Amino acid sequence: MEYLGVEYRVVQGIKRGFWKWSVEIATGKKSGTSDSKAAAMAAAQRAIKNALEPDRGPLSRP
Repeated sequence: MEYLGVEYRVVQGIKRGFWKWSVEIATGKKSGTSDSKAAAMAAAQRAIKNALEPDRGPLSRP
């Protein structure tokens, strides 16, 4: 699958209701597990988005 130009993988684990996700980006490999396919996809997309966003730093108030 692909999100923001970065490929990621979501595969079903051996146990029922167990999903694994992985992403390879320039900063390294990120992976994890989730209890549903939708949650695994969301986690992988969140990891990609966090890796691609520039560091915003602390919030500043006017």
